[in-house]
Amino acid sequence: MKREQMKRAIFVASLALLLGGTTVDAQVTEVQKLIAPDADSMDYFGEALAIDGNTLVVGVPQDTIGGNYAAGSAYVFVRSGGTWSFQAKLTAYDGKSADNFGFSVDIIGDLIAVGAPGHDVTPPDWDLEGKVYLFRHDGTIWTLEAELTPVDNPGDFEFGSSVAINNAVPEASTSGEVVWNVVVAAPGYDSFGTGAVYVFELSPDGTVWNYLGLFTPDGYGYIAFGSSVASCGDQIIIGAMYCDDRFWRAGAVMVYRRTGMMNAWSLWNTYYASDGWESDYMGSPVATYCGPGAPQIPGTVIKSFMAGAPWKEDDLGRTMGVGYLFPKYCEPLVAPCTERDGFIASDTEYGDFFATSLAMHGSHVIVGAPFDEDAGWGSGSAYLFLYGQAVTQLAKLVAHDADAGDNFGAAVAYSGDTMIVAAPRDDHSSLGDAGSVYVFLFESEIFADGFESGDTTRWSVSVQK
Repeated sequence: MKREQMKRAIFVASLALLLGGTTVDAQVTEVQKLIAPDADSMDYFGEALAIDGNTLVVGVPQDTIGGNYAAGSAYVFVRSGGTWSFQAKLTAYDGKSADNFGFSVDIIGDLIAVGAPGHDVTPPDWDLEGKVYLFRHDGTIWTLEAELTPVDNPGDFEFGSSVAINNAVPEASTSGEVVWNVVVAAPGYDSFGTGAVYVFELSPDGTVWNYLGLFTPDGYGYIAFGSSVASCGDQIIIGAMYCDDRFWRAGAVMVYRRTGMMNAWSLWNTYYASDGWESDYMGSPVATYCGPGAPQIPGTVIKSFMAGAPWKEDDLGRTMGVGYLFPKYCEPLVAPCTERDGFIASDTEYGDFFATSLAMHGSHVIVGAPFDEDAGWGSGSAYLFLYGQAVTQLAKLVAHDADAGDNFGAAVAYSGDTMIVAAPRDDHSSLGDAGSVYVFLFESEIFADGFESGDTTRWSVSVQK
């Protein structure tokens, strides 16, 4: 294959309507490879990703800053005229070795949240209390707006292991004004490691981030509540990858909803995999989307969300990985809920760790499998699925320069027609494990001819590479 052909790495999924005979082409194209302008060996650029429209944030928690190993950083890229370019490098003014600033990132509009779960808030005890930094773009530069820390007795909370920004008009609102929240996970909370999730809210005048409270499940031990978090409108999705309600560390996802009073959040339900088993770690990644085109399940107010179980084994005990789509309808707290669909890649093999990462947009989800071995062990891949009444694989993505050990798919992000896939162990010539991020475009008019968003009952799919 010619280099230019490899660089574009085009995957075509031909979707044929069974009614009407119409054929719609869905094309996924690799359009750009991004690297840090100051890349160095063992940076692992791309261990966390977040995108909103034309702004991309890349977390680099292992970056050495001022001689402080793994102090961490986050890079901001912006798109103009179809091309992504470096805009800024964010670091902590008080960063120290092993802070892991950039371990988690999120962005909505002109607000970026960056987690540093290794930050020691009360030195020199070396506790991993953690901190989250909020940056705001003033039209010219990114500046630090606020710092969020655990408000109760600090310890090895790992506060900031996962972050999510939410801006929405609450259902209970009478003013119709948008409320900004930042959700922060602390999976090491309390002496048992139960875990907790903190919620902060921006004051109406936009000047102060106020602590609203925290969620922590009652009656649990070490379940890593807050393994991952996602937020959408009036709901917060929280992974608890070590939850053993059913089997040892099978995992679970707990959903909290804002109902009644504006700032009142309560547990809606707990979700499990119907085929859950020991050491699945379901909930280690979670993802949701509540914008235009998101399929809604009749009879429930809960928006669709997904959870990964990357350690899920097949019937022969081989680790493969599975993703789950939630919810199917169930009343709040009446009975535990299970998934609507489970999904795997069409070519899943032992050790792929499929569903290590997830990102949703509209009726689509991208799923990372960083240990897939198409180009050698651990080269990695990612998969694009259409979801609605069923889950359908549309395409498989690999880097044009894929190589063994790149871990392509370790992190993914999705916005509009743009999919981002990280390969944090990609080598740059003599710079081993410097890391890279790949940009793909998805071009399709999936729901032409009057079909409803998410209706997959009348599609057949073939994938060409």
